[in-house]
Amino acid sequence: MKPSKPYQILIVDDSPHNIRALGEILEGNYDVRFAKSGPEALEITFSEEEAIDLILLDVVMPEMDGYEVCRRLKENPETADIPIIFITIKSRPSDEALGFSLGAVDYLNKPFSVEIVRARIRTHLELKAHRDQLQEMVQERTLELEEMNKRLQTEIIKVKAMQEDLIRSKTQAATGRLAATIAHEINSPLQGIAALLVPLMDGCEGQEDLLEIANLIEEAFHRIRETVQRLYHLNLPASRQEESVDVNSVIRKTAALLNGMARERKVAVDLDLTPDLPRIWASQGELGQVFMNLIDNALFAVEHGKGEDRKVSIRTRMAGEWIKVQVSDTGTGISEEDLPHIFEPFYTRRKAGGLGVGLSVCREIIRQCRGEIRAQNAPQGKGAVFTITLSAAPDR
Repeated sequence: MKPSKPYQILIVDDSPHNIRALGEILEGNYDVRFAKSGPEALEITFSEEEAIDLILLDVVMPEMDGYEVCRRLKENPETADIPIIFITIKSRPSDEALGFSLGAVDYLNKPFSVEIVRARIRTHLELKAHRDQLQEMVQERTLELEEMNKRLQTEIIKVKAMQEDLIRSKTQAATGRLAATIAHEINSPLQGIAALLVPLMDGCEGQEDLLEIANLIEEAFHRIRETVQRLYHLNLPASRQEESVDVNSVIRKTAALLNGMARERKVAVDLDLTPDLPRIWASQGELGQVFMNLIDNALFAVEHGKGEDRKVSIRTRMAGEWIKVQVSDTGTGISEEDLPHIFEPFYTRRKAGGLGVGLSVCREIIRQCRGEIRAQNAPQGKGAVFTITLSAAPDR
């Protein structure tokens, strides 16, 4: 393998005679440099713009011997790979062993044999050239593998996203069909109640107590009918109607629907709503479904908890251009095992009852509102906290 330019060889020897002899042997084939001491050799090697390819290094020199020069060169990553051939009159095996242990590749004994000097230098330069080529190939292959790994990771992320979308769409379709069936079954008796409400209220004319009860029945009927309508349209994309929504208003109405359940379970529902929040662009019915699910889950957690402070808190705050909604409870919290999975379809913490689709549907609704939802445990194990981040509605 021929280099594009002559190899750089450094001869280090305190004897002018040896330097001259080696220079005559190598002249014409290599670019030869000279140093008469160890410190000078280190200065040339460390400061040379063009790297030294091989060093012929005398062992016995004043001030700094060849062993110390070799040790310092091998300690520096920039010069550690330079082949070093010791030149010496020493021929004891222990001397050679020491040199090889320090990183030398060969020995040349004085007086020099022209053929041996040229042959060994040629051999070690060829070995260095092959080693350098292999290192370049390894580096190139490593870069290729790193690039392939990056592309593979990107493809894996895409596949996972496609799998999640597929699971989500199938789950939405299944829950949508189930919800529509349930809504249809409830709608029939509701129509009967609606037919009976009119004569009932007419018969209560003049009887204030009965009329008040009838009005309460009518109000409850309308709430049930609205809930059934939302249930019927659950997860049907064609039915989504986005509008400018007041988040605080949706929270108040949803909490009011669950007040009876909260009182029955002896759980306090605390609303801490920041006034004059910007409106968001969303489906009001779907957003109500999210809050309904989160509050219902919180009531369940508090009811089955052991704490004396039985409370569910809903608060809204502004965080820059974002609206933050927090639903927290003083219940049992979420186990570390469950926490990474609670937004997955069909995963539920309720061991009896429940399909495990509520939080998965909530996450999808919040995503469609261009927001995000996350869950964590309150400090010191005092219940769970669900945080929803929503973007204020742009002008439409």
